[in-house]
Amino acid sequence: MATVKDLLKVLGKDNVRIIAGKEGLERRIQFLTVQEFSFKSSRVQKDLFIMTTFFGFKNMEEIIQHFEWLVHMEISGIGFHTVKYQEIPQRLIEIADKSGIPLLSIPKDLPYHIIFEKYNNLILQETSKVKNDIDKLNQEMLDSLVLEKDIHSIIQSVGKYLQVPIIYLNHEKEVISLWGPPSISRSDLRDLVAGFLTNYPELMETVQTSRKHLERTQLHKVKKLNSVLVIPLNNPLAFYGFLLVLNQTETVPFQESILKNTATALILDGIKKNQTIEYQKTKDIQQFEEIFLNNRNTPLRAEDFYYHIHHLHCIITAEPESLNDLKKSYQLFERSIRQIDRNALVWIFDKTLIALLQTEFKLPIQEIKNWKIGISNELKEITNESIQSAYEQAKIAMHFAALQKKTACKWGELGVDQITYHLQRSALLKEFHSQYIQDLIQFDQVHQTELVKTLFVYLTTFFSLKESGELLHLHPNTVKYRVKKIQDIVPVNLQDSNQYINLMISLRSYFYQQECESQNLN
Repeated sequence: MATVKDLLKVLGKDNVRIIAGKEGLERRIQFLTVQEFSFKSSRVQKDLFIMTTFFGFKNMEEIIQHFEWLVHMEISGIGFHTVKYQEIPQRLIEIADKSGIPLLSIPKDLPYHIIFEKYNNLILQETSKVKNDIDKLNQEMLDSLVLEKDIHSIIQSVGKYLQVPIIYLNHEKEVISLWGPPSISRSDLRDLVAGFLTNYPELMETVQTSRKHLERTQLHKVKKLNSVLVIPLNNPLAFYGFLLVLNQTETVPFQESILKNTATALILDGIKKNQTIEYQKTKDIQQFEEIFLNNRNTPLRAEDFYYHIHHLHCIITAEPESLNDLKKSYQLFERSIRQIDRNALVWIFDKTLIALLQTEFKLPIQEIKNWKIGISNELKEITNESIQSAYEQAKIAMHFAALQKKTACKWGELGVDQITYHLQRSALLKEFHSQYIQDLIQFDQVHQTELVKTLFVYLTTFFSLKESGELLHLHPNTVKYRVKKIQDIVPVNLQDSNQYINLMISLRSYFYQQECESQNLN
């Protein structure tokens, strides 16, 4: 894994300098990211190197407090980009020196993408170095395993040498590659694997939990499967999958060494792919957040994204029952979302869980039944504007889920509430209802009556005295009397479609405002 010292070395020609915290130059960097706002994201963790201009911070005091929190989180280091502040505050230098957190100065004319590119190249170089170290242990494996770029070639080479079925599964237990001797067809081999996974799931769970090899014989539940050796593919930081060896009849010389090197090669391949995927996901998330905030000025291009944006179906926003452990909630949310869409992009933005789905969102999901979830409309086109609109739709729908005490709300099902929401947030239209029903509101307050509610029910039932009486638990004649009283106070022609619409919107806006105030929802 690369260190801060390694990163500083490759950025030396770009005038990136170490300002403080030199004692921490050997700190490892697992991820590289950009953070311009002061929220304490769960993505901030140990071995994370953060670059920032501190653009989104209110003042220097807030910067110092956040810097101290980052130190507490044991990050790898901080790159202070001198776009907004040309001089690094002395207090930050003191904190960095005291804590041993490297503080690097990044020139204002050096864009982030250059740093990401050089870091990515550095990671690839480190991975290659590790591969070369393994190659020295076994020259024979060098030719057949490590130097092959295609992962299928590695599996085939090892399978042919051992002359037993060998299967590579990813962490979701999906077949990535397999090989079997001529005596067994590929379809039969897939049936064997499927049968094993179906009938012996506990064995796979044991391997994944213990991170230890497991060998089992006498597997009577699956025909033609006599034995299985399951090898976990992991390092201390991640789990990449499983290597399965089926129906071993005898041990090939140096088989343990071969399988060990095979597992190592697959782990290295997983590390490289995982690092690349995480890098691409980070870039995608940054671009989506720019769109959400309306800060993206360039047209949307599919080639700028690792995520298949043209497959984007809808956007989900969610808030857990409690924000005390957002990281744990995120893990639960991501796991639940991936059961719906394995290609979903999930992250935390502005203390809200975000999911971009390529398929329709379906409830119920038992694990998140007490959450508040907002679901956008299906995106008919993919542009900056449509994505930003879908994000806003999901946020507003989530607000109504909380207001209506539901697990989830869809934007398309809100109807006129889409209007009432924005009426209450417009300085010009916030008191829209006052133009039409203020006298009625005041009458109710003075005389302790329910004329506003009566009018709403009467209009909702399309002037049915009988249905209104049933809903209000009143005699129809009483409803009729109230309607006459309402028309005395608010002279309005209820048969006029324009006046009907104005009244309905006013009433919905008024009751929405009352409900928000009672639940303390903005």
